[in-house]
Amino acid sequence: MKNPKADVLLIDFIDDSELSNRVYAIKSLVKRKVLDTLPLLVALVSTKEFEMKALYEKKEIFSALAKLGGDSLVPEFEKHLKTRWSLFKKIHVDELGLCAAMALQRLGSPAAIIALQGGGQSRNKVIREACEKALGVLGAA
Repeated sequence: MKNPKADVLLIDFIDDSELSNRVYAIKSLVKRKVLDTLPLLVALVSTKEFEMKALYEKKEIFSALAKLGGDSLVPEFEKHLKTRWSLFKKIHVDELGLCAAMALQRLGSPAAIIALQGGGQSRNKVIREACEKALGVLGAA
């Protein structure tokens, strides 16, 4: 049963202070295929607040993006596989790359495979290995 009020309440929980509530809300919104969630999650990924989230939550958000956005978000995921060299390596860059590779693996489409192949050429070892592993799982290595 689809209830718009429930969808609104679940969307509100994306900003909850409790990690378990946020993750449950995201999973529920994906299960209910609430596409209104998509722009909110895309915007969330580009915030400083997102960098501070636990890796588990980041993975859940990227998984939700893959399930709701499909191939339309391949360019967005691909951006996270392309990193610039930095004297001060930031862990969140690696985490975003890992999450993007996981999301692209989940999609498994030709466009996602091309993006993973590009990520397999990354200078960032963590991202490169994540893309290579994803390609191996997809049988496209």
